[in-house]
Amino acid sequence: MILLFVFHCVILASPWLSGLIILRLIFTGQYKVLLWWLLPWGIAVLALWLCCLCYGVTFNFSSVLYLTTPAILSAGLLFWLLRNAAKPGAVICAHLSGVAVFILFQSLAPGASVFSELVEAREQSVAMRQLRQLDQASDDVKARLQDEDFRQQALAWSAAAPDMPASTFQALISSGANPFKAGWYEMYPQDASSFSMRSPLSYAVRNNNLTAVRMFSEMLADNAPGSADYRDRVQHDNPLRFDIHLSTAAKTDRIAMMKTLLHRMPALLDDNVYEGFVSEGDAESLQFLWGIAPPENPALQEQAQTLINTIKNGT
Repeated sequence: MILLFVFHCVILASPWLSGLIILRLIFTGQYKVLLWWLLPWGIAVLALWLCCLCYGVTFNFSSVLYLTTPAILSAGLLFWLLRNAAKPGAVICAHLSGVAVFILFQSLAPGASVFSELVEAREQSVAMRQLRQLDQASDDVKARLQDEDFRQQALAWSAAAPDMPASTFQALISSGANPFKAGWYEMYPQDASSFSMRSPLSYAVRNNNLTAVRMFSEMLADNAPGSADYRDRVQHDNPLRFDIHLSTAAKTDRIAMMKTLLHRMPALLDDNVYEGFVSEGDAESLQFLWGIAPPENPALQEQAQTLINTIKNGT
């Protein structure tokens, strides 16, 4: 607990201390010291940010800069202490100390570090390229797919990729991956204090993967093996309530996904689903849902009908 407190204090103080040192160097005209100190770190921060950008890691430039300020600060302090030493040796020693501090802080960082995020993103990038052509995948990927956890993760990654071919889903499901089994933790945007486990179906809905939604919904048919358990999972983790509103798809595509799911599970449509679309003001989706079954709550019926009338009246 104390270590975590110290970690956050250093992270919060480093940008301010670095800023004061930079101002001091500018006002005293020590531009060469400033150049030798900041230029290498500026290049390093830019390179790290570009790596994050390349692999789709959710660290923006300001976040990367913020996380590297303790290292930049330590390099600057040592650079100042060794200012009277031989120039090349002082520069190298100062910057190596900064690298060591950065590695130390990343290893102590609570939650995901930049390194762990980059490693996972690279692993996902490599796996995704091979998942698109499983018959030509490397022996390493084929061996890893024998592991249940990796197979489940591969299905979630594939569900989040709208261009993933149906053959990939068929192969993963045939080998034992479950589209309705919850995966890693992810925070609900609706309530920052609550956590929920998300399934490949959730990622398919959020990322407008109609191919995956259609294939997964086939497993919800009454006569499909294991359908009773699958339907219970989907009912509990209703994608029309928790996931459809996070999709950036066009309304017609959202309606197509809802139509596919409701064809197999009409019970997914309840007043909670209606509340989400009413609060969004999505008249087109409400009109589609009303054609299946109106909400039970009279007040909700009135609100939904008002929005639907805007379509009929052309407003």
